[in-house]
Amino acid sequence: MELRVRIPASTSNLGPGFDCLGLALDFHLTVDAQIGGDGLEIETAGAHATGIATDAGNLVYAALERVLRRAGKPIPPLVLRVHNDIPLERGLGSSGAAVLAGVLAGHLLAYEPAPDPQAVLRDASEIEGHPDNVAPSLLGGFVASVVEGERVHAVRLPTPADWMLLLVIPDRTVATSAARRRLPPMIPFGDATFDLARLALLVGALCGGDTTLLRTAMQDRMHEPYRLDLVPGLAAALEALRAEPAVMGAALSGSGPTLVACIRDNDRAPALAAIEALRMQGVSSTAKIVRPSLKGATWERLIRAGD
Repeated sequence: MELRVRIPASTSNLGPGFDCLGLALDFHLTVDAQIGGDGLEIETAGAHATGIATDAGNLVYAALERVLRRAGKPIPPLVLRVHNDIPLERGLGSSGAAVLAGVLAGHLLAYEPAPDPQAVLRDASEIEGHPDNVAPSLLGGFVASVVEGERVHAVRLPTPADWMLLLVIPDRTVATSAARRRLPPMIPFGDATFDLARLALLVGALCGGDTTLLRTAMQDRMHEPYRLDLVPGLAAALEALRAEPAVMGAALSGSGPTLVACIRDNDRAPALAAIEALRMQGVSSTAKIVRPSLKGATWERLIRAGD
């Protein structure tokens, strides 16, 4: 048996939607899982294959193994072919995509005829620690999500068809654990109400299709101020992006250090000032334009010639 799962990248938070809002992006992690061989074999390829573990510590394999053990199934010998185009530790959902790929593959191996989306979302959120990346990567588009006990509630929000996302990706990594340690144990009341108001405005803007509200709606005081100094020049780069007339709204992507801006034209020029702000602090970066992924995760059972 051989399976293929394809998982889109994601950006989360989008300003005030801390740990509850995410958007799937149209570049992917693809994993082929084949039963057979001697134990575990992991092959890696793709633009961002460097740094992916090729032993039992691999996130895809660890999630797959966990699902099979929970289902009471034996762990078969496996060959995993991992093709990754999602930058690692850049706030673009690379770990969430890997976990989701493993969970999906595990459910495809353990259960027939098809995986239960709620069970997949529950397992992936449990492993990842929160659903804001795995929910949009599974379902596609904008997704709001919350964990309640053992259930994950997730709802898709309208995703404007003409949107493009301009990413400014610094040549630095930020581990999610390190970014979380920057957050204070208590948030000032004024900052909490600031974010709640803007999250409501952001959801309203998405549902009503009013992109003129994004510049205000994508502001945040709960996590970005504590994380932007993890990379020199990142705060100035974000302000430079927000000052561009072509940018509808901008935010730190996930825990960073990537910056994400909503635009309508396929033009990287609005990123130049942000790239320069980072360069002035000795940090190189690249700009990338992507579209939202409305399709979300896909999977199939492969049949090879001669099978």
